[in-house]
Amino acid sequence: MPIREELPKYAGYVSARNIMPDHDAALADSVDLSWLREYGEQLIDYDPHRLNPGSPVRRREILGRYHVRPEPFAEANTVANAILGHFEKSMGIALVQ
Repeated sequence: MPIREELPKYAGYVSARNIMPDHDAALADSVDLSWLREYGEQLIDYDPHRLNPGSPVRRREILGRYHVRPEPFAEANTVANAILGHFEKSMGIALVQ
């Protein structure tokens, strides 16, 4: 592998979460994710792999994932956990914390 001689443009902290049901269930018939916009540049990656409204889901099945990059390190996990809480409300099911 080549050695990178320059520093990356961003040096900081990233926190990531998988979106996984805590038990077998079905997603809400309507899943509103418009609230994701409020996280702006802090939300650097989001993949709604299997977030299909109304679909049955299995315990610990990965439905999606996201990465956040807030400025201070202490905020990285706080923001990632807050987003997970929003997903729970939007999807209508308990998620693995």
